[in-house]
Amino acid sequence: MIVSDAGYDVTRLAWVLRDLPVELVSRVRSDHVMRLPKPPRQPGTNGRPPKHGPEFRFTKPQTWPEPAITTVTNTTNYGKAQTQAWDRVHPRLTTVPHGWTTTENCPWSRAR
Repeated sequence: MIVSDAGYDVTRLAWVLRDLPVELVSRVRSDHVMRLPKPPRQPGTNGRPPKHGPEFRFTKPQTWPEPAITTVTNTTNYGKAQTQAWDRVHPRLTTVPHGWTTTENCPWSRAR
């Protein structure tokens, strides 16, 4: 298990370590915007299908779907600690992020 703070790019770490038997746990910046899975395509729909679903903004709980799991723990120093997790939430990258050496190495690049 690898635990990191918000200063690390957990998305890049997950990609780099994808072949190793490790679990990654990391904080993500509170102003980060993620994307939900794209909705299923409806029969008879014309045009290009969307690549991403709706936005998931950490600062706007109204954009959050129902979490896949929620845990609550009472702590001695901080009171109640609640954790929520969602499945298939991913970043939407439009450029090559820092740490990727080329667009060919970046899993979200259009050059792949």
